[in-house]
Amino acid sequence: GGLAEGIKDTFRHWKLVIRCSAIGALVGIMPGMGSGVGQFLAYAHAVQSSKDQERFGKGAIEGVIGPGAANNSKEGGSLIPAVAFGVPGGLHSALLLGAFTILGLTPGLAMLRPEQNLSLTYSLVWTIVLANLISVPLCFLLLKQLVHLTEVRGTILIPILLMLIYIGGFVTNTSGDMVMVLIFGALGWFMVTFGWLRPPLLIGLVLGDLVEKNLFIAVDAYGGFGWLARPAVIVLAIIVLAGIIVPIYQRIKPSGSEKNAIEPHWRLSYGALFSFGMIVTFAMALWTALGWPPRARVFPFAIFGPVLLLAIVNFIKDLRRQPWVETMKQTIAESNLDEASFRKRTREILVWILGFFIALWLLGFPFGIPLATFLYLKVASRESWLTSVAVTAGAWAFIVGVFGYFLDFIFPDPALLNLW
Repeated sequence: GGLAEGIKDTFRHWKLVIRCSAIGALVGIMPGMGSGVGQFLAYAHAVQSSKDQERFGKGAIEGVIGPGAANNSKEGGSLIPAVAFGVPGGLHSALLLGAFTILGLTPGLAMLRPEQNLSLTYSLVWTIVLANLISVPLCFLLLKQLVHLTEVRGTILIPILLMLIYIGGFVTNTSGDMVMVLIFGALGWFMVTFGWLRPPLLIGLVLGDLVEKNLFIAVDAYGGFGWLARPAVIVLAIIVLAGIIVPIYQRIKPSGSEKNAIEPHWRLSYGALFSFGMIVTFAMALWTALGWPPRARVFPFAIFGPVLLLAIVNFIKDLRRQPWVETMKQTIAESNLDEASFRKRTREILVWILGFFIALWLLGFPFGIPLATFLYLKVASRESWLTSVAVTAGAWAFIVGVFGYFLDFIFPDPALLNLW
């Protein structure tokens, strides 16, 4: 509805803004969680607190306001552990600590005492306030120019996104990273198709190491599982259980319009088979951990035990869902394409995803990325020679210039060179 309507929406949902700002600040205080976790939690809260949850994913403004508020507030929260304890709450606070080191400042009590560096700490707080006051009118002035970014054709964005995805998955200087990108990409597609949420998986990957370390500290400090009796743990457990049980109850309890509806038939759908596969995976993890020493079994049992129970609940729920064929028909209808065009486009993008992988594996990043990008733009997108060459040159400059020259990145040898 325009810029003015967006501003009005923010004030209409001012309670959501305050609640999600609090979520972002609390997440910012917790070291290692990062801004992405805060935005996901804020979005989940916006969905759960809404009276009409079906609107989310279809343009509900609360789904934008909530994560936006959390994203802005987490910077202030991340200052607390960084300044008070020297523990970075995210990337920005880690850079800030690096600046402290250069200037000879030591985080801790010295930053909180009036006779020492408290004035500097207050200046950091006010810098965040002033940054928001400056950035808001600046964004208003540049809004028309920023909107043009949404007009970039998807055919140009696809090769660029594939390039960034494969680079993002490149960690250990081996081609195995690219295989993991494909595996997790396929897992993500199945999760979307069968209604499994991806943010919890991301949060688990980010916080898994931190949770494991602190679990062992708690076990050593309180002996076995004595830490479960601590008041703070009990309160958090109640909150977590409420967050799990209440949504399940709301879905099971029929509304006025659903009381007279026909009960869904029990059926073994593809979604139920996927859930069953997850049950088998978690059960195998527990079975494997049985042969480990007692101390090593603590983390797998603490994680996979509850997850296995939730997977069983989800499997039962999937048995009552509509068939996967009906879900796919709904997806095709929402894409504004006929079924033949939808399937053709799906096959084409899968081929190009694998094509990028083969090009990177055979030729390496400096040569594989430009070649795959150029071929996609000319063959699949049928772009002009000027556009294809320009985008390809930009991709090559990004790979060679940023990663090869400035970051001194060492890419793995191409498979053709090893075969030769």
